[in-house]
This record gives sequence, structure tokens and C-alpha cells, in this order.
Amino acid sequence: MNIDCLRIIVKTHFNEMLEYTIEREIFDYGANWCGGPVTYQAPFEDIIKYQNLKAVFLLYKKFKTGIFPWCAAFPQTIDIIKKEKDLPYYDYYQNNILDYACQSQNGEICKFLLNSTNANDKYVNESNEGRLSTPLHFAAKWNNKEATELLISHGANINEKYQEGKQLFILQHVIIVKK
Repeated sequence: MNIDCLRIIVKTHFNEMLEYTIEREIFDYGANWCGGPVTYQAPFEDIIKYQNLKAVFLLYKKFKTGIFPWCAAFPQTIDIIKKEKDLPYYDYYQNNILDYACQSQNGEICKFLLNSTNANDKYVNESNEGRLSTPLHFAAKWNNKEATELLISHGANINEKYQEGKQLFILQHVIIVKK
């Protein structure tokens, strides 16, 4: 089975077929799920875009921590996030769990992550290597007022540069906070 077939299964919510492929290991969960060339779109991105929550839980059942960090795009995964002790915080694109929560309007997950001891200090001002974006950049880009306010209250640097020294989202930060 090639990656395009898998993406169609995910997009169309054909979860019986997804479960079949997972159980029989027809498609290996690994690097192909997480990233590839610049033009490549990983299946987990389709899971988020098409809000296939059942796919998240099917993958969690089989691969446990394999759904991290992108599962933070779904508010329904808060209990899973809370119970996992050692979360793998980064994906293939070097985005962390807080990045996904900020771009997906998940205030409850943002609050939990920011109030947990290890996430607050380590991830609030951290840029991902690929796009040099911080969680605050993601929150501003996706107009997530709640996450923006939470991040600033937890010490996010509003002057952090974005891509090659540009302060691209600073105006958006201010606009969101004033709304």
C-alpha cells in the first residue's frame, strides 16, 4: 500500500480500513507517517485537517506514544496527554506538543502543558529548527487568543524573531491580546 492510499483512507474517515491496515501491519507506522520531502504531506496532517478523531484513538491503541506531539490538535486527547509520563515532544518537523495545541485552539491542553513543570520552562520560548517558530508564533498565526494570553503570562518572549530575524507576527500578537 502506498502513502496516497493511506492518506485517502484517513481523509475519508474509512476507519474500518485504517484499523484493518494497522492490525495487519500493512502499512508500517514510522517515518512515512511523520514526514518526508518538502512537498510531502504526512498522514497525521490529514488526520488533523480532516479531524479524524477515530484515527487518533486507533493509532494510540496500537502505537501509544506514536500519536505525540500532534495529538494535541484534538481537545479529546487531554486525558491521554495527562496520563503519559514521558511524552515525546517533537515530531519530524521539530514541532512540539505545545506548538500543536497553540495552532489548534486547544486552551485546556495549553493550560495543562504550561502548568506542568517540564513543559513551561523548556518549551515556551523554544523555536522549532525548521521554521524558527515559537508556540507564540503559532498561537498568533492561528488567531488563538487564549493560547497567546497564556503564553505571555507564562513568560513567552513577544519580541522573539521569526524566520531570519523578521518580527513577522508581533503586530498579530498585539491585535489578538487587545481583542
